[in-house]
Amino acid sequence: MLMGNRSELSHPIDHERFSDGSMMRSPLSIALQLPDTINVRAMLRGDDPETEDIRSILSDLCRTVAEQGQFVVSGFGQDRWPVDMGTDLAIFLEQLPNVLRAVKAGAATEIDFYEQGIERKIEFSPAGDVYQATCISQTEWRPDPAVEQVGRAVLEGMLMGVQERVVKLIEEIAPDLAEHDWVWRWRNTAIEQ
Repeated sequence: MLMGNRSELSHPIDHERFSDGSMMRSPLSIALQLPDTINVRAMLRGDDPETEDIRSILSDLCRTVAEQGQFVVSGFGQDRWPVDMGTDLAIFLEQLPNVLRAVKAGAATEIDFYEQGIERKIEFSPAGDVYQATCISQTEWRPDPAVEQVGRAVLEGMLMGVQERVVKLIEEIAPDLAEHDWVWRWRNTAIEQ
């Protein structure tokens, strides 16, 4: 049962001001939309270091809330990519700490949506206070435009927003795992330099 209003805690920012004062529209958007309150308790794996790791926890989490929220990715000429909460979000979350660390350092990085049916990659190349984002499709779908620019602060904000929402979600539905070593490392890897 869901309670509360739907909120988008990791929201896209449509416009950004760069250091030269110019404004730029950034259609690239990555967001996790969930209700304010989720009345579910989950039993997420995390007890067997021989067969499990953070991916087990993230996968269980995404499947648990798959029907209660939306993972929204847009850009490169498509308002809404065909991504889902159960699989694609988990794949994204596995990569998130490394991507965040690279963006905070102003380094090149990529996000690979490799699951069958989506099969796209976004490569991010830094250029001052902006990133050139290049979408590469492994399917018949073609990005148009294939290259977009997104400000470094906007990109970092989108990614941090998703990470913060996932941490809050773990605290809500599996509080016993919120301080698990794997979760702690996943949420803090982006801070380490």
